[in-house]
Amino acid sequence: MIRLKDLLNELEVGDVLLGEPIGKKLQLPNASAWKELGIPYEPNTIDEKQLIDLLRNWIVKEIKNPKLVEFLKQLLPLKSKFPKILDPAEGRELYTGTSFYRGTLIPMKDVLKLSSWEFTTENSTNDAIQSKDPYTWTPASQKGFTSVTPSIQVAGRFTIQYMTANNITFSDMLSHIEDGSGMIPVIIEINDTHPNIIMNPKVMNLIGTDLYEDEVFMIVDHVKVKSVIIPNWKYIEKAAVKTGVDLSKYFKIS
Repeated sequence: MIRLKDLLNELEVGDVLLGEPIGKKLQLPNASAWKELGIPYEPNTIDEKQLIDLLRNWIVKEIKNPKLVEFLKQLLPLKSKFPKILDPAEGRELYTGTSFYRGTLIPMKDVLKLSSWEFTTENSTNDAIQSKDPYTWTPASQKGFTSVTPSIQVAGRFTIQYMTANNITFSDMLSHIEDGSGMIPVIIEINDTHPNIIMNPKVMNLIGTDLYEDEVFMIVDHVKVKSVIIPNWKYIEKAAVKTGVDLSKYFKIS
């Protein structure tokens, strides 16, 4: 019999991945919720306990640890073998649709190359527009993974946080539109079946105790996205009136 430790090389998890719901370093408020995942019982190994600690430190405190990336990369090939823990689509009852989202900043010049813009049906993003033109996104962070969420609202809030952190206003953003320089806040959309997205959001919520963000990981240095969404379009339109920018020159919206 091939044991997981042989498949994972350095990561020792025995025969059952995260088979012990309650341990000294994992204080779950609802053990029955873990049991409902249908995972056979097996005491967690030292590595599994460390993995849980690393996950909780990221979820609760956003502590970046290279060891977490190492563990996730070793688990990625086993997603189909242990879907109840590792496959994001196993948590679809938590969200509608089949997509994950990430709020981010991308170069204005990249956005101006996109076309076929249309209004989205998601009214919580302030009249967002989206393009399904091919686009490859590269994360700015070099931590080895990026977090994604099935909530477009959560992703939209991150775009505002990035604007605040970088002292970008909508008027400032439009001041660069003619020469295509600068950055623009967008939401990228990725299929939840993407092979490099890992972790069932139900598992992540349980490990994160009371922080129910449905957050999972995407292990990529670049990814072809499903669509690029520009949220807060109504505020961009107001800024365009204020700055005298004709948005129709740059965005053809059907």
